[in-house]
Amino acid sequence: MFLVSVMIVVYYREPENHDLDTILLIAAPISTAALLLISHRLFLSRLKSAASLEKLFQKMEAYRGAIVLRLLLLDGAIFLQIIAYLLTENKLFVVLAVVVISMFMLYRPHARRFTKEMELSELEAEVIMDHSV
Repeated sequence: MFLVSVMIVVYYREPENHDLDTILLIAAPISTAALLLISHRLFLSRLKSAASLEKLFQKMEAYRGAIVLRLLLLDGAIFLQIIAYLLTENKLFVVLAVVVISMFMLYRPHARRFTKEMELSELEAEVIMDHSV
């Protein structure tokens, strides 16, 4: 929704001086790539520590925290691209923002993904699958 609002504002405003284009054309995609890499590594490290927990509800809480952290960093990458678009009016930043937004759908948590990523025992997996809708 924020992306659509920014696109409307950019469409109706006066042309800007494009001094930031070159800097942001390099810095914003690199920063976004770094945030994607960091989110992935942090997610994996949190999964590894969560897998060692004993109780299922503890594993679920740790997994939720890992997912929230991952999506928060992805959100930061999207916000960075939107701000770069707002400053430069370069549509490449909108494309990059849409690509990262699509990653939200890829990383959407669900019961099968949870059982696979957390490497649950058969009993724990059965409990999760029985209670998922």
